[in-house]
Amino acid sequence: MMLRSSPLFSVRYEPNPVDYATGSYQFRDLLIKLTQFSPETSDWRVFTAPDPAANSDGLDPITQMDEVIAFFRSRDLDDSRPMFNMLIYAEYFRNFPNDRSINYHWGLGTKPDRLELKIEDMRYIAPVTLDRYIALCDILLTWQHPRYMWVGDPNYVYKKHGLFDGHRTVANWIAWVPQTVTPAHIPSAHLVRPHLGGTLIVTQPDFFNVRENQPAIDRTNAVEYEMNEAGVLPLLTDLH
Repeated sequence: MMLRSSPLFSVRYEPNPVDYATGSYQFRDLLIKLTQFSPETSDWRVFTAPDPAANSDGLDPITQMDEVIAFFRSRDLDDSRPMFNMLIYAEYFRNFPNDRSINYHWGLGTKPDRLELKIEDMRYIAPVTLDRYIALCDILLTWQHPRYMWVGDPNYVYKKHGLFDGHRTVANWIAWVPQTVTPAHIPSAHLVRPHLGGTLIVTQPDFFNVRENQPAIDRTNAVEYEMNEAGVLPLLTDLH
């Protein structure tokens, strides 16, 4: 199958009201785990010049986190802000602007923390298989205390294919919820099973792009309807 867009991981965590340095080092712990997982989730860099291609190798957030913190703080990011953010690209970003990135928002008070992992350039991505991506999900789910996660083609969201667009979140390809539900609650899903203190829900066995794939969208919409009926598809206002 020719992939036009690779999966986006979108996770919402319980609020983590820590300062910028503490949150940054917690983020570093996640980057270490991702780097150990696979080359496709390694080689992270913080580029300090407007044009990454003119910025040499950038800063390595794993070995140079103090310098990374100092750089972001030099851009008026300090502990008086209501929200902290760290956006990190992969090393290949210098040559391929649509390559990997990971974005972490925290310190939002009572609002969920947010993390998105984007693996975009198909020349550097390993096969997108269900078992492999569940293993990657597990790294994200065990890093902090999750509230909700979905994985799939970002265009499913951007192009408003979700059943409850503008009202509730999506299930896309893979979803995780903290509640316990059974296959009987969501019969349209390919897989529903207990997982890491909650439930893993897979809409269909293979990753799908939304372009020219209306049957996959229809099946995901059916799963979202059943998740909503079971009370496990959160309102967008609960996740922002």
